[in-house]
Amino acid sequence: MRFIACVLLCLLGMMRPVPAADLQVVGGTAFDSNLYEALVKAQGGLVSRVSVTAKGFAWRGKLGVVQIEQQAGLKHIWDAASTEMQAGDVFVEQFFVHGITRVGKRNKLGIRTGIKFKQATRVPGEESYLRGVVDGDFFVPLGTHFISRVRFGFGGDDSRDVLLAEADYHSAGLDLVYARSRQFKAHVRFSRRWIDYDRAALVLEKSDQITALKMNQADQTSSLILGFQAYAGMLIQADYAFSRNRSNSFGYDYWSHRLQGMLVRPLFWKMDVQIFAQFHVRLYDDLVPNLIGQATETDAYEQSIGVLKMSRQISPKYVLAGQYGFYRNGARQGDGFYRKHVFSLMLEAKL
Repeated sequence: MRFIACVLLCLLGMMRPVPAADLQVVGGTAFDSNLYEALVKAQGGLVSRVSVTAKGFAWRGKLGVVQIEQQAGLKHIWDAASTEMQAGDVFVEQFFVHGITRVGKRNKLGIRTGIKFKQATRVPGEESYLRGVVDGDFFVPLGTHFISRVRFGFGGDDSRDVLLAEADYHSAGLDLVYARSRQFKAHVRFSRRWIDYDRAALVLEKSDQITALKMNQADQTSSLILGFQAYAGMLIQADYAFSRNRSNSFGYDYWSHRLQGMLVRPLFWKMDVQIFAQFHVRLYDDLVPNLIGQATETDAYEQSIGVLKMSRQISPKYVLAGQYGFYRNGARQGDGFYRKHVFSLMLEAKL
């Protein structure tokens, strides 16, 4: 507890990027039925989370604005029940600078740069890395109800874990947004992403043996996303994404389908309900041969998420919330997947 208290004091001291920053603190405790995302013999236990977020404008003028956002979070995993696992921690620190400026009378250009540091200590299933990103958006209105957006970005991951490959990536995309009113918006997005990994590409020999090539793995992912947002007494968001990944490494070509939706509705006594669901299926082109010590059902991959959150505004600055989440991740066939149930109670404060 002394360690956690010291970390929180440090977080609070760091979270004022500008004098007029808005400060938000979220803290809570959860029971996780599968702390370490094990395929078999899942172990449950308690998890404590605290995050501090600060946002503020570094500059505002006629031509645009520059906003600074800083976020720090700590997740502490207590000793798992009936196991010899030690308590572990995950610390995350993020810093972003977001600028928007006008280009001409109607066009806008947005640039967002950021850096993220994640450190995991004695937590299986969590990796440590340093990530840097630069993203850009160029907005061009088309008539009365349509807006086009050109996207671009690049970045990289510097791994702090021997099992996590380093990667460099860049992306480009085009959006078309239809916004007839604030009550309804629809969008179509096409994007392509190039990823270069710091690991050898694989090849399947005629003898069904997998060997490493001298070249590194390089992937290209093309995605098409359709979605909408509507409000009529409740907020509804939904989108469908289709992706195709091509790789020079054996076993990494796949097709994927992802469907996700969210519903937010106000209830009574200043209470709100939020429902989020996601279904993601990834179908691989190649069947991976039997590998010693590994699951063989890797031809199809599935991720399912369902979250129900109830929150109540107990004062102008404080919100109390309870949440249940179900997560399923892994192969669609066999035992190559894990399930977990997470029950959370949290307090949100705006200072």
